[in-house]
Order: sequence, then C-alpha cells, then structure tokens
Amino acid sequence: MELEKHLTEFQLATRPDGVVMAAIALRTMGAHGWLHSEAGYASEPADEYRQALWTRLQTLARNHGLTRLWMTSEPARFWRDAGFHPAATEDLQKLPAAMQAGARTWHTLALKSEVLLTPEVEQQFERLQQQQQVEAENIRRQAERLKWLAGSVAVVFFVGAIWLLLLVLHAASRRSRRR
Repeated sequence: MELEKHLTEFQLATRPDGVVMAAIALRTMGAHGWLHSEAGYASEPADEYRQALWTRLQTLARNHGLTRLWMTSEPARFWRDAGFHPAATEDLQKLPAAMQAGARTWHTLALKSEVLLTPEVEQQFERLQQQQQVEAENIRRQAERLKWLAGSVAVVFFVGAIWLLLLVLHAASRRSRRR
C-alpha cells in the first residue's frame, strides 16, 4: 500500500514502440522537489532519455510551483550540466524537514528565486499538497467502491440470466413431455 501512494511520482521515458527505457521519480514537498530512483537500460544512451525526462520534470516543476530541486545521489554529468551542484550550508537550511531524515549528501538546483516565499506561503503549499493527497485517496476509495458495486451488479445479472435460462429450459422440457 505504501508503494502505491508513490506510484504517481515516477516519470517514464519510452521508445516510439512503447518500451520503457528509463524512469525517475519526483516527490514534491511544498515548493521543493526530490528527484530520486533514476533507472534506465545500460545499453541505451543515457543522455537521450535523461533529456526527455528533464523536459518532463521541468514542466512538472512549473506546474507544482517548485522553486528548488534536490538529488541525493552523486548526479551524472547530465544533471551537473543541467545545474545541479553540491548543496551549500545555506542551501541545506532550505531543505524541507520531511527530507532531512538520514545522513545524505544533497545536490540542488534553484529553479526560481525563493526570496518571495515566506514560511506562511510554504505552509500553504504543504497544506494544499496534503489536501490534494487526501482528495486523491478519497477518489481512489470511491473508485474501489464503484468497482465493487459494478462487480456486484454484474454477478446479480449473471445469476438472474442463469435463473431465467433454467426457467426457460424447464418450461421447454415440460412442453416436450406433454406432446
């Protein structure tokens, strides 16, 4: 169940024939995003799929209003060329509390100025994100209930159809015996 909550974090790069070539996850926390779990086929040119993923990640970052991205692993040359650098002490002070667990070496990329963000705005971002997660969970539960209801209705119709078929067969066998 825990993995299911994070499934939508993953972004995929595919070939034209639909084969998944690479994936990376973006976990958002307020105005910050954590890029993690990058994976790809070793035989494929990594920078090609990274470019496709980077384009998608930039769009997601804009849509979520992110001001900074973080990575914990030593970034590949592509990510360093994109602007990721080792986090300085002042950068680490901006690291969201939820990301501070465990000793990690962080690399970061500022997407836009964070000067305008006050703690109140950060809290509003976090509340909005939590509200979106609650709404997504409610929608998932409602979808499960509707799926159960649809299955129940299908079973009732199936049992009803069998019952009617048996009635018709029984009536037909009575008529054939009378003749």
